[in-house]
Amino acid sequence: MSKIFHRSLFEKALEDGQKDFSKCTLSGIDLSGLTLDGLDFTGAMLAETQFKNCIIKNCKFDGACLFHANFSNADMTDSDFINANMSEAIFNSLKQARDLNFSGGSFTSAKLSNSTFSFCTLDKCNLSNSKRDGFKQDNTRSSKGAIW
Repeated sequence: MSKIFHRSLFEKALEDGQKDFSKCTLSGIDLSGLTLDGLDFTGAMLAETQFKNCIIKNCKFDGACLFHANFSNADMTDSDFINANMSEAIFNSLKQARDLNFSGGSFTSAKLSNSTFSFCTLDKCNLSNSKRDGFKQDNTRSSKGAIW
């Protein structure tokens, strides 16, 4: 059975050096402003989780459910979102989105306004119905089979 976290329990786990949150449930909690470095959220339930103004680097969100999660103004680097469900997620006005792998991920109806994805991989991503006003790609590594 996966562990269910709320913010104070999550912060305590970080203080204790925990890095593996795979298959855990953190849905609906507010993690805004935290630094998330080298964490594994593979297969985690993160629906409606708030990542606003977070620093996210070297993290794994592979196969995670990030439905309606909010990453507004986050600084995201060197992380994987392979086959993640980011439907209706909010990635507006990211400070940085660099070297991210979104292969096979779903951005259906997501909000990507005023963000630039630099050196990212978007192979087989579904970006249908996503809001992309002011969205830019800079040196995309690959977007083979992406649905726009």
